[in-house]
Amino acid sequence: MKRIFAVLLILLTSNSFATNIVKVFDGTSATCERQADIWDFRFQVHLVTSVKSQIDGDDINIEVKSEMLSCQKNTDGYNFVKKNLFDNFSYNIVSGLDQNQEPILDKVTVSTIAAKLIMFKDSNYELVSSTNINPSTTPVNNISVTLPLSNLLSKEELVKYNNGEVILKELDLFLKREFNLDSSDSTIKYSQSYGSHRTTLSISK
Repeated sequence: MKRIFAVLLILLTSNSFATNIVKVFDGTSATCERQADIWDFRFQVHLVTSVKSQIDGDDINIEVKSEMLSCQKNTDGYNFVKKNLFDNFSYNIVSGLDQNQEPILDKVTVSTIAAKLIMFKDSNYELVSSTNINPSTTPVNNISVTLPLSNLLSKEELVKYNNGEVILKELDLFLKREFNLDSSDSTIKYSQSYGSHRTTLSISK
């Protein structure tokens, strides 16, 4: 059984994963091994594949690459498949029983209307930034955030940084996604949060 460790910042090039477990930054796992996983992860899985930072004067630029994964069954069994964040997808729900007591399935179409990458620092959920994600033609989400170092580092850390010390700063990354859920008889607005993906930035002059 293969695993993908997000902390290794693995770059993936195909649309289908030769794996059925995705391990995220904080150590939790999303599995795609059985039919129940397709339902459990019907709103997909968010995988951060790369986090890079660069200092520019008194500012820091943080670049994040991420992808959405859908648990699907194919001829090879169950696998995660890359999906575009803003592409519509669907799942079925049981809306009742027919005269033979067989389930009646109703299709729910999911459309993403907005998405944000939210960053918190110091593991205490102090907000650093909230950045809109723009639609893309590829499954890769490229998010760039520029902010003053003073927004990221404490006063004590800034002094150490200016004295030439290396500062290790933990960031928690969340994806917040807004949906419309359309079925045969209703439209519902729904919000889903994915995370946290924890990473450590090494900040130095």
